[in-house]
Amino acid sequence: MKLQIFKDHQTIQQFCKRYKQQGQSIAFVPTMGNLHEGHLALVAKAKQSADIVIVSLYVNPMQFGANEDFNTYPRTLESDISKLTTLAVEGIFLPSAEQIYPNGIDQHTSIHTTLDSLYCGKSRPQFFSGIATIVTYFFNLITPDMVLFGEKDFQQLCVVKKIVRDLVFPIEVIGVETSREPNGLACSSRNQYLTSENQESASALYRILIGLKKDLIAGQKSFTVLEKLGWNQLIECNFTPDYLNIVSQKTLQPPTSKDTSLIILVACLFKQVRLIDNIKVELLTS
Repeated sequence: MKLQIFKDHQTIQQFCKRYKQQGQSIAFVPTMGNLHEGHLALVAKAKQSADIVIVSLYVNPMQFGANEDFNTYPRTLESDISKLTTLAVEGIFLPSAEQIYPNGIDQHTSIHTTLDSLYCGKSRPQFFSGIATIVTYFFNLITPDMVLFGEKDFQQLCVVKKIVRDLVFPIEVIGVETSREPNGLACSSRNQYLTSENQESASALYRILIGLKKDLIAGQKSFTVLEKLGWNQLIECNFTPDYLNIVSQKTLQPPTSKDTSLIILVACLFKQVRLIDNIKVELLTS
């Protein structure tokens, strides 16, 4: 099937409706463009999982704060389309802000979740409301059978799962393992703000997480002590920490004695570039 590019509601709705009526399954990969290996891994997984793959390329203004990088966020449309053509996706959705928010963001219906104020949501209060709103828009429009998100943005993945569950969308949410550079740095569009030398230095973030994971499994230090240890290690490596928390994978809350599936969540600034990462930890049960 030849790649089709959609820029309006009507054509993409008609496209999706036609193939769903034929019994074809649709996988959807929402992105902000500037595609890197992490995005391409999502698309590759989508190709394995469904008959039709649709990728959105849209930098959503609702999820950016007043002093954030919306205007400077990398936009590489021609390169993105070339990469998606190589991967043989069936559709690309390129909506405009005027189409999604015809009366402006302030007048648009917004979706909020109980996870909005935690972790990234605490320092970026508009962020998850913007994500929740745009994915709800996409889900209603595209009606996918499955949607794919990277696990690097683990809180975002949890927000999407909650939306799907609470609003009863008939969609399977698939999380895909974080893609990393050879040095361990999690793939991110914002890595491009860093020089090659600074990217190498920033890879210390993942090594800190690996060390904390080993300590967690050893069980010789409390969660509080390990969080403080990780915080201090970030500072020693020239990061400016936003948060570093050991939480339950299921609830994103501090673990109880019954929680054995944990995750270490971290966000920090490095050379004024915001980086996020995480590492899962499975504790041994006695």
